[in-house]
Amino acid sequence: MATSLPSFSQLRAFVALCDHQHFGEAATTLGVSQPSLSQAITALERRVGGELVERTTRRVLVTPLGETLLPYAREAVLAAESFSEAVTTQGAVLSGTMRLGMIPTLAPYLAPVAIDGLPREIPQLQPELREMVTGDLLDMLGQGRLDAAILAIDVDIDAHRTSVIPMYDEPLVILVPPNHSWDGRKDVSPVELDDQQLLLLDEGNCLRDETLALCQRYGSNPPVA
Repeated sequence: MATSLPSFSQLRAFVALCDHQHFGEAATTLGVSQPSLSQAITALERRVGGELVERTTRRVLVTPLGETLLPYAREAVLAAESFSEAVTTQGAVLSGTMRLGMIPTLAPYLAPVAIDGLPREIPQLQPELREMVTGDLLDMLGQGRLDAAILAIDVDIDAHRTSVIPMYDEPLVILVPPNHSWDGRKDVSPVELDDQQLLLLDEGNCLRDETLALCQRYGSNPPVA
């Protein structure tokens, strides 16, 4: 006797719950009630014969079985959504939802442009913006959870799976307090930074990583506050 397949709603509920690790947030994202979401997860667990998530008072933990099946569920959901969007758009080249990610240093400036400009230039295209650090953007691109990302390109990118389109260049500058010995200088060599304490953005921020990588490239190892 053939085994019945899980429904799309069950798989979508499972993926959303794993992404948010919270029943309330996942239910809100899917536009369903928490009881409906819980029922879908329970039905899927019965179908696969084991617990997919571990429920706690504060968050949801994905079980080893859930971690094993999650990539297959995500792929199935992505394929179904792509099929549905293709049917809806009926061959339009650029239409539907565009999932666009941006790094935090660019989002305040480019997000308003994307939100206002894309629908105006391409009315059938609706931008959905995500703000996150470079590593998370690349992970989501690789998983098919983003359609495009705006980030600094001084990172390792799989050229076989990702197309890179340069948008613009901007200089890397140093801010110093008034009356600093460098005040008024036009440029500074990275090796001169060894005698200075740098104040950088938080770990994981691409600007921090690029600055430290530039210093290492020139043999500089400045102290970081």
